[in-house]
Amino acid sequence: EMKTSMVRVNWKGVSIVIPLVWYAIALTVSSPQLNQYIVQENVTYIPINHEEYMKITKDIKCKDPNHKLTYVLDRVSNRTHLGCFYEKIVIGRYCPEFNIDKSNRTILQPKYSAPCGNLDITPCDFAYNSSESFKMFGCFIVYGGIPSLMQRGQEVENFTKKELILRKLIESLKKTVEERDEKITNQYVVIGVVVTFLIIILVILAFILFHKYFMHKNRENIASYSCNQFKERKRNEDDPLNGPFENTRAKEERQSNENDPLNGPFENIRTAPRSDIQDNVEIEGENDLEDQPPVSVN
Repeated sequence: EMKTSMVRVNWKGVSIVIPLVWYAIALTVSSPQLNQYIVQENVTYIPINHEEYMKITKDIKCKDPNHKLTYVLDRVSNRTHLGCFYEKIVIGRYCPEFNIDKSNRTILQPKYSAPCGNLDITPCDFAYNSSESFKMFGCFIVYGGIPSLMQRGQEVENFTKKELILRKLIESLKKTVEERDEKITNQYVVIGVVVTFLIIILVILAFILFHKYFMHKNRENIASYSCNQFKERKRNEDDPLNGPFENTRAKEERQSNENDPLNGPFENIRTAPRSDIQDNVEIEGENDLEDQPPVSVN
């Protein structure tokens, strides 16, 4: 008769040993944790799927191509950071965090004060890749200060309301600017009309003043000419020879003398005829000289 020996398995001990084995394997197969660093501190938004993760991190490049952009918790406060870390398997249903080891190196490790296996939102798997920590965004909502989905919705709604208010404000400002520009344009038009009207008035006044000045000078010239004519006529009236009542015979004689080359005003004295009276005077003078006695000379 053969007896079958039964081997009892202590499942409680196995449940404790298996995580330790996984943790040892993770430490063994994980890449060396050198030159790891934080890229962005105090992150306020966590992507909820891979598409959002790729969209948010597309412009962020790590120095080492083996680094993965990983969301981690702060080691002290309720904050979330984004850093460049080597890929690591996080086990034990804990959220990931970064820390500084004794060699002053930045490392990635489970945060034992942040269990995530029983979270209502995205509970953690027993083991997951550190670069996929964003899929457990419940960790960062509860322990990392990231707003919840409801809070995000409220923030989006508030942002939408603020955007509408800003749009209305911008439209109001545009309308105010347009009204001001229209008012300024109307003022410029009025100023232009007034200036044009003033210029026209100044031109008319200048023309009137010039016309008055020209007419005044014309009257002065006419008065001066009339006065000279009156004086000339008055002088001719007072002249007995040249006046209108001069003697006709004297006028004819004067004209005859003016036309006579011998008796005119420019006659030749040597060729002028001698009168009978002048001849008699000369003859009488000669006779007187002949009748005088001779003068004796002692």
